[in-house]
Amino acid sequence: MRKIKKYLFLWLIAFWVFTVSLSASVGIFEYQADWGDSNHPPQLGRYKMAGSASFEDGRYYVKGNGDGVRGSSDEGFFLYTELSGSQTMTGRVVWIDPNNQEWSKIGLMMRENGADSTSPYYWCMLRGASFGDRTGYERRSGQGGLSERDDFHPPDDPESYVPADSDAAVWFRLTRIAEAGIVMSEWSYDGRSWHFGHSMMMPFSETIAWGIAITNQQDNEGLAAAFVEHVTISSPKTVIGTRSISGPSYFQSSGFFKANDEFEASIDLINISDELITVDIRETIPTGWTIRYVSVGGAESQGTITWPGVSVPPGRGGSLHYHAAAPGDSDSIAVFKGAIENMSIGGIQSLTLMHPGVGIFEGHADIGGVEAPGDAWLIEDVGEYEVEGGGADVGGSADAFHFLFREISVPFTFKGYIELDAYESDSNEAKAGLMVRDALTSDSAFSWIAIRTDYWHDAQWRSSNGDSARSAGANDDNFGDFAIEKIGDVINMYYYSAETDERMLCRSISVPMTDPVYVGLAVASNQKGALSKGFFSDLNFEEYDGWAERDLATESLPDGGGVVAGNKIIVHAADGISSSDIVYEQAPAGFIVQNVHVDNGVASAADNTIEWTLDHLSGTAVMTYDVVIPEGAGDAIAEFNGSFAGLPVVGEKSMYPIVFSIPFIDASTVLDGVLDEGEYEGAYREIFDHADRMPPGVHWMPEGGETSRDEESVVFYVFHNEDFIYAAVDVVDHLGLDFESGAEVWQNDSIELYLDGNLSRSNPKESGPYGFQATVLGSGEASAGNDPPTMIALPHGGGASSDGVYWNAAARIKDGSDGYIVEYVVDKSAVLDPLDRTIIGFDILVNSAENISSRTGKWGYWNTPLGAEETDKEYWDDEQGWAIVVLESPHTTRLPDWPLY
Repeated sequence: MRKIKKYLFLWLIAFWVFTVSLSASVGIFEYQADWGDSNHPPQLGRYKMAGSASFEDGRYYVKGNGDGVRGSSDEGFFLYTELSGSQTMTGRVVWIDPNNQEWSKIGLMMRENGADSTSPYYWCMLRGASFGDRTGYERRSGQGGLSERDDFHPPDDPESYVPADSDAAVWFRLTRIAEAGIVMSEWSYDGRSWHFGHSMMMPFSETIAWGIAITNQQDNEGLAAAFVEHVTISSPKTVIGTRSISGPSYFQSSGFFKANDEFEASIDLINISDELITVDIRETIPTGWTIRYVSVGGAESQGTITWPGVSVPPGRGGSLHYHAAAPGDSDSIAVFKGAIENMSIGGIQSLTLMHPGVGIFEGHADIGGVEAPGDAWLIEDVGEYEVEGGGADVGGSADAFHFLFREISVPFTFKGYIELDAYESDSNEAKAGLMVRDALTSDSAFSWIAIRTDYWHDAQWRSSNGDSARSAGANDDNFGDFAIEKIGDVINMYYYSAETDERMLCRSISVPMTDPVYVGLAVASNQKGALSKGFFSDLNFEEYDGWAERDLATESLPDGGGVVAGNKIIVHAADGISSSDIVYEQAPAGFIVQNVHVDNGVASAADNTIEWTLDHLSGTAVMTYDVVIPEGAGDAIAEFNGSFAGLPVVGEKSMYPIVFSIPFIDASTVLDGVLDEGEYEGAYREIFDHADRMPPGVHWMPEGGETSRDEESVVFYVFHNEDFIYAAVDVVDHLGLDFESGAEVWQNDSIELYLDGNLSRSNPKESGPYGFQATVLGSGEASAGNDPPTMIALPHGGGASSDGVYWNAAARIKDGSDGYIVEYVVDKSAVLDPLDRTIIGFDILVNSAENISSRTGKWGYWNTPLGAEETDKEYWDDEQGWAIVVLESPHTTRLPDWPLY
C-alpha cells in the first residue's frame, strides 16, 4: 500500500504540472497556459505540441496547438495576466501561419480562470485562411458547459464576413463592464472606426484572466502561428450605451415588425468611470424608416440622429429616446446602428420582417441570422406550399432558416409530403421539413424532421433554449412523406417507408415547451447568401382533446413475480376542452390489473385491460392501479400500451428484467491500471470469453473470425458508492497487442464502456452524457468519447487522469505484455438522469488489433437486444442492446468475491 501511495503522489505531481499555468512574463502578460498535455495525447486528439510566446518590437508572437477552444473543454495556448474590475483590451491580430486549417483561431480572450481548460470565457477571434479569415465571438457561460459561437458581419453587408479577404488583419476590442455584468466585443479595420460585434450579460468573478489565445484546432504535429500588436489593457474611461426597442409584438415575440409599425427606442447610458464624461452620441435608423420623435438635445438628418455634448455623471446616466416607423415596403432585416464616441451601442441590433399568413398558416419570417431573405406562397390550384429559405443551418446553439407557421395549443399530428430543390445552394445538407418550435427566436427549443439534398432525412431537436441541438439521421428509402406529433412534452417524428408504405418512427424525444407552440414548414439552404426551395403538399393537421401519460411504480420486474402497486395514468384535457373520452390501458399479456381507482368518471378492469370513461373532464385526472406479475415474466421486457383521444399514452411504458446488480460499497479505487488486493472486493464480477456465442454473449463484427478463450478473455468488476461508478476490465490477450497503428483509439487494443444513464433505450445511442461512451487505449496513452479526460503518463508505465467532466480512467500493460487492465471512475451526477436513478443501461466492449494496423474484432457480453437472436447487426451504439442493471442501495449486502489473490 505504501508503494501505491508513492505512485499516486508522483502521478498527482505530474498532473499538477500540466494543469497549472506557468509564471513566465512576456510583455504586459504574467502567465502562460497550454491547455492539454504537451507530451501525451490531449483530450480530443492524438497530438499536442507545446505552445510558446515572445515579445519583440511591440508585437506578441504566439504559437499554439490543440484540438480547439470549443465544446466543454479547451486545447490551445493562452498568454495572459489577471486583472480585476472593468477593463478594455485592444489589439491588432495577424496570422503568420494558421497551419493550413480554416478553424485555427487567434484572438483576445477574457476568462474566469486562465489555467483551467473548462473555465467560462468570452473572446473575439480570427479564424483560419481557406474561406476568408472569418471573425466572430465565442463563449462558454458556465464551468464545463458547451461553448457557443457566431460570426461577425459588416454593418452594411450582413451577407459577408469580417474581414472580406484572406490576407486582411483585423483589430479587436474586448470590454468588460463589471458593474453591470456586461461583456462586449468589437472589431475594426483601422483601429479608429469601431463596429459592434456582440454583447451579453456574463457574470465573472472580480478578478479574471485577460490575454491572447491561439489554437490550430487540428489533430497533427503542427503549430499555428500569429502575432498581435498595439496591445493595450486599461480601465475604460467611457460611457456604455445599451439599446432597447418597444412596440408591437407578434406571436409572443418582440423581435419582429410589420409594414408601418412604430417603435420607441431607448439608449440607456452607463458611465463606468468615477468622473463626469461628456460624449457625442449618434444613432442610425434602418434604411427607409422615418423618425417621428427625438428626445431633448438630439437632431435627425438623413436617417441619423446625433446628441452632441451629452454629459453623463458616474454610474447610470439616464436614457435617450426616439420613435421610428417602418415603411410600407421594407427590407427583411431592419438594422439599428449607433456609437458613443468610438464605442458601439450594444443591446438590440435589428428587427425582422414578419410576413402575413399564407393558407392555413398565420405568418412566416426569417429566424436567426439569415443572409438571403426567404419567402413563402401557396399554389392554390394544386394545394402546394412553396417555401424559400436561406440560413446557415438548423442546429448548434442557434438556427438560421425561413419558417411558415401557425400557433397551436393542443396535442397534434402534422403530416405532409416534402420535396427539396437545393436551388441556389451547393450544400448537400440543405434541408426542408416539418417543425414544432417553442418560440420564434434563433435559440429556441424545437424539434423537426427534414429531408436533405443528399436524400437523407434528419430528426433534430434542441431540448431547451440555448442548448446545442442534437440529431438522429437515417437514409432509409421513403416517399417524402413525413409526420411530426406532439403529445405533452413528447415529440414523435415519423417517415413512411417506400418499401412497406408504413409509418416508421424515426425518433421520439422529450422537449418541454410552453403553449402556444409554433408548427409549420421550415427551409434552410445551409449556404451563405443562397436560397433553397421546399415544396410541401398533402398537408394535414389533426388536433386532439388532450393527452395521457403513464407513471410506472417501478422500472424493474420483480424477481419471481409479485405485485407492483401504485401505477398511474394522468390525463390532461387541453385548455378549454371538456372531455368525456375513453382511456384504454393494457398491461402485458399474463399480467392482471387490480385495485383501480379514478378521481373522475368510471373505470372497469378485466384481466390485463382497463377501460376508463371520463366525465366532462377539464384540467387533469388521475387513475391508479396495481398489477400482478406472473412468476415467469422476468425473461423479457414487459411493455404497457394505452391510448386516449386517439393518441398513445406517453411516459414510462416498460418494466425490465435486471441482468445483474451493481453492489453499493463504501469504498473507492486508485486510478493506476493495477488491480491491487482488495481494491474491488465485493464488486460484481463477470467473465467474457469466446465460449458463449448466444446473446447476451460474445458478439463479433464480421471481420472478427473465431478465437478461443485461451487466446483472449476478459474479467470485469463493477461497483458504486454515493458519488461514482467504478469499473475495472482485466484483459488476457495472447494474440499480440497493438497500441500504435490505428488512426482512432478504438482501432487499437482498447476498452469501451457504455452507460444509458436515463434508460432511454434509444436507437442509436443518444447524444450527451446520458447515452454515454468512454474509450481507453489499453496502454493508457489515450482516451475518447463523451468529454474524455487527458491521459497523463504514470511513473512506472500506463496512464491515468482525473480531469474528465463525466469520467476518468487509468490503463496499463500487464507484466509480460499478454494483456492489459483498464479502470474507470464515472461521475454519477453527470451521467444519471435523474440523479437518484437506480436502473441504467450498461455495456463493456473489447477491441482487438493484433498488430495489423486496424481493428480485427470487437466483442463483449451485452450488445444484442434482449430476446433477439445473434446477427451481424452492429449494436455497439444501440442502447436497446445493452444490459439493464440495477444500482443496489447502501443497505444491500454481498459476500466478498475476490478471485485474484
